[in-house]
Amino acid sequence: MKKMMMVTLMTLICGSIANAGSSVTTLACSSESGRTVISGILPGQGEMAVALNFSVASDMIMFSNSDDYVPTTAEVDLNAKNQTVRIEVKNKLTQLKLVSSSAKLTSSSNGTKGSFVGQVTGTHPSNWEPIAAPIVVRCFVSDEI
Repeated sequence: MKKMMMVTLMTLICGSIANAGSSVTTLACSSESGRTVISGILPGQGEMAVALNFSVASDMIMFSNSDDYVPTTAEVDLNAKNQTVRIEVKNKLTQLKLVSSSAKLTSSSNGTKGSFVGQVTGTHPSNWEPIAAPIVVRCFVSDEI
């Protein structure tokens, strides 16, 4: 009986540790005109999932780390204390950088969520050239578990 209780307890503890911090960051952004859209998921603590779409008009770049030929990396910094957001996603062909100019983030024991206005720089999906001028977008972000 004691052995069964220990196995049950260890299973619960290990399951809790495996799930702790295993959130992903969800992101949804749009420019005022609706021509520029960013949506998808980025790695949270303990997760390496990247599945992000970046489109301007009808042109789109898909960032994903499931592609072995063009692996994607992402850095996400949601800082509720300083009310800042910095997100950078890149692979060997293209990059996307999103930095907040104003943010309203809240933090809880489950993670951080909120909205922000940001500027997008990086590679334009239509011609693979650098974006000429930063694109202003309004975003909603959450990394809550």
